[in-house]
Amino acid sequence: MPKVWILLLLLLPVQATAAVYRWVDSHGEIVYAAKPHPGAKKIETAPPPAFSAEVRRASPSPPAVVVREYRGLHLVSPSPGETVHSNTGDVAVALALTPPLRANAGHVFKVYLDGRLQAGEWTTAAFTLGHVARGAHTLRAVVMTKDRTVLISSGATAFFLWRASRLFPSRRALPPPP
Repeated sequence: MPKVWILLLLLLPVQATAAVYRWVDSHGEIVYAAKPHPGAKKIETAPPPAFSAEVRRASPSPPAVVVREYRGLHLVSPSPGETVHSNTGDVAVALALTPPLRANAGHVFKVYLDGRLQAGEWTTAAFTLGHVARGAHTLRAVVMTKDRTVLISSGATAFFLWRASRLFPSRRALPPPP
């Protein structure tokens, strides 16, 4: 039974206010202490803030309404599996967006090449992506707002970029793998 009383006493809130005393020592330094000293003044302190274990639940906010301004975005060019022949690394990109891009609302086309967002933004559905390295790539287009919110995204399209080589002038472009 005594254990129960001890537990109950521990659960009771305790108002912990300790007295603080202030005085000036022989060197002219101001000293604060919990024990009184000859010539010390007792300083009144405010009680510590009360602790509340109450859990406040945020009021449920209404779900955000997502307005779908666009119904479809597709890469027309390069087509899936296409081999683009370009010695300069330029790839002509053509997109199909339904309904048309609302550039006056700040919407722009941006592209991801191999999963990395590329510099540049376009307000027309046909543009050239420059300095693409030779080899296999994936391309995905998005429509973004000024604050970089993606409104719609196309699927990723795999294509190949072929550049002529001076080392192997007789080498021809190989067809893409099946």
